[in-house]
Amino acid sequence: MEVPDVAHVTTLELSAPALNDVLVLARSFNLSLRARNRSPETIKSYVGTVEMFGEFLLASGFPSLIDRIGREHVESFIAGQLARWKPKTARIHYGNLQQFFKWCVEEGEITETPMRNVRPPSVPEVPVPIISDDHLRRIFKA
Repeated sequence: MEVPDVAHVTTLELSAPALNDVLVLARSFNLSLRARNRSPETIKSYVGTVEMFGEFLLASGFPSLIDRIGREHVESFIAGQLARWKPKTARIHYGNLQQFFKWCVEEGEITETPMRNVRPPSVPEVPVPIISDDHLRRIFKA
């Protein structure tokens, strides 16, 4: 067996991210969404969430290789989103990640989504303010 000549391996090659890293896959996901003619806003939302998730994994010391991501990593991300944003925003990020992991399964990057048993965050109903009859009468008189 021939031993490879490691003298020619560059630092860039040693530090290059793995092809199954979330942030690398985000680029392929972006291309796939564009090829499926998704709207620019949908692409921005989906890919933006995946990039935030990838950065969260790195900052938290969690694995960023797609086949090493588990339910607890996704739930930690969603919990963090709920701490920073309104529940509706966290729910959107949840849905965006769901689409990404579904795509990863379809592409054969993973055999099962880590979101399989992750429930979406609940979004409380916000009552719509209603104009009182008295206020409407004053508006019509004006």
